[in-house]
Amino acid sequence: MTFSAFADDSSSYTLANLTLENNADYVSIYGDIQITRDAQGLQQLLELQHIINQAVATLQADANLPAQLAAAPVNEIDNPFLS
Repeated sequence: MTFSAFADDSSSYTLANLTLENNADYVSIYGDIQITRDAQGLQQLLELQHIINQAVATLQADANLPAQLAAAPVNEIDNPFLS
């Protein structure tokens, strides 16, 4: 596994139909996964646990971790289809 949470602005990782996308400020997780009660399900859970544990450790190690990120500015543009 090569996914490292918060490491860059471009990497992603797919586990079944679950996708994790990286950004320096956040990790997006979307999709779905069915964890079955078998060896494959265990492997999937261990992979997911590793990613979550690594993300938690990264945040815990950040001495300058803000209470909350500032909202990104919204740039509104005129709708060209409205007159």
